[in-house]
Amino acid sequence: MVFTLSNGSLMFYPFSAEKYRHEVHATVYRCKLRNLVGTVLSREIHVRGGKCYKIFFFFITKRLS
Repeated sequence: MVFTLSNGSLMFYPFSAEKYRHEVHATVYRCKLRNLVGTVLSREIHVRGGKCYKIFFFFITKRLS
């Protein structure tokens, strides 16, 4: 449902209502960077799963005579 990519980004795959999990789709995430000097935490990111709507783009061209 949620995967960490090689660059550290999170990817949330589409899910059906039956596969909704509160601990994944309605929670708070934080990024963490750690090295020899110390640790830095990002601001809290509030994630809330919802309905996905399809968006269609139409391009209309006028033929010039």
